[in-house]
Amino acid sequence: MPLGAGRRGAGRMELSVINDAHVHFFASGWRGTAAAPDGDVREYEELRAEHGIDRVLAVGYEGEARYAGNNEHVARLAEGRPWLAPLAYLDLRPQAGRAVTPDTVAAWLGRGFAGLSVYCPDDGAARAADAALASLAGPLTRSAAVVSLNCPAPRIPLLSGALARLAGACVMVSHLGQPGPADAPAPRERLAGLLAAARLPHVGVKLSGAYAAGAGALRYARLLLETFGPHRLYWGSDYAPCLDAGPFADTVTAFAALPLSPAERRLVTHDNLGAALDRVTGPGRTT
Repeated sequence: MPLGAGRRGAGRMELSVINDAHVHFFASGWRGTAAAPDGDVREYEELRAEHGIDRVLAVGYEGEARYAGNNEHVARLAEGRPWLAPLAYLDLRPQAGRAVTPDTVAAWLGRGFAGLSVYCPDDGAARAADAALASLAGPLTRSAAVVSLNCPAPRIPLLSGALARLAGACVMVSHLGQPGPADAPAPRERLAGLLAAARLPHVGVKLSGAYAAGAGALRYARLLLETFGPHRLYWGSDYAPCLDAGPFADTVTAFAALPLSPAERRLVTHDNLGAALDRVTGPGRTT
């Protein structure tokens, strides 16, 4: 059954309940044209109802000037929306000029954030993230926090030290490891750095950003399923960037052809993310 597909029961059509591991909300909207600061979340609430989406991981991002203040925005949106679990974006590059300490992380967790959002746009950023995350492992592991890692597969080995120290946290590598389009070299070569991290049981992968891999998305997903197993995969839509590639429904059905039993499909589309969020602890967290 495709993600979110209807099923008939008791004489009416119901939806399979799914969770979304990768969503963005911006005050000005993804395209910078939002008429109101809450316009994107209101649009997503309609999509939630249409596709049977329960809980959502809101990935903070402030890597561009136009998205400054996004942490505060998603924190505000999460108030009164128990289905929304925000992740705080932290720029861990030395040139960012912001000292990130365990107290910084503890403060975000204390405000109800489920963990951190980390981006590695180049090798330097990946090396900086490795050093910083290793120093922040204490509060992240004690809180069983989620670390969303937007890092291409070839750079994952540059974070090997931090990943090893984050046992107890839940690391989710976004967008299939960003393997590139289908006409690139063989999938195993493109994902080699990420596949090597499968030895760490707390590292998993989001089946998100399928549109960026084009026709090769399912091919990559099969390899990730083979390597990580269904217990460490998380479906994600990548709203709202995904809308530039096609209708939201395409993200829901992108991996419908994966060879999964009904129980395994529920793990990928619902249970894995739910369990990860349930494990997060902190003074500002509610389940």
